[in-house]
Amino acid sequence: MPRLLEEEVTATYSGLRAAIDHGDYLIAPDPRQHYVLVGGIRSTGLTSGMAVAEYVRDQLESVGLNLVAKADVPPPPRMPNIGKPSPAPTRTPRR
Repeated sequence: MPRLLEEEVTATYSGLRAAIDHGDYLIAPDPRQHYVLVGGIRSTGLTSGMAVAEYVRDQLESVGLNLVAKADVPPPPRMPNIGKPSPAPTRTPRR
C-alpha cells in the first residue's frame, strides 16, 4: 500500500482486543480452506508477532500450501524517531 508511506505515524493507541478463554494463543490451521485462525493474542503479541508469523507460515506449509515469496516487494519504509531527544522538562536530572 504505497500511499500509506506518506501518512503520519500514530504513536498512541487505544481500543479493545477480543479475549478468549483459551490459556494461550489460538492458532489453528484449516487445510481444507487454506486458512489459519490466529486469535487470543494479547499484549505479548507485540513482541511475538514475527515468531507468530513464522509459525503460521510453517503451519500453512505443513498442510500442503505452497508459499512463494513475492519478487517485487518494496523496501520497508524508514520511520522517523518519535522518541524525545532529551528528558521531559518536568523531570529533574539526577546528580
